[in-house]
Amino acid sequence: MNSLLVFEIATSLEEDFIDCLLEFPLIESFSSFETRRHGNHESLNAIEKVTGRSRAIRFEVVIDQEQVEQLVTRLSQAVAPNIRYNILPLIGSGST
Repeated sequence: MNSLLVFEIATSLEEDFIDCLLEFPLIESFSSFETRRHGNHESLNAIEKVTGRSRAIRFEVVIDQEQVEQLVTRLSQAVAPNIRYNILPLIGSGST
């Protein structure tokens, strides 16, 4: 069964993250786009805490559920530890 794996990472990690995803043999493609994170988190700098937002890159990866742990481990080792992610089940997919 396929899952949608969603990451929101710091912009400084973008190139390493892309390289790691491209090297993972079981991913055909993935999407990325700029986004904003909101809230008052410890990782925000002073300006981001005042504005209540920080820039981030969101990645969406369709992957077989059985490969999720392997990919997350590889990203944690090659890019940065403690990368936050969400796993969403895909009910279906296709094209018209």
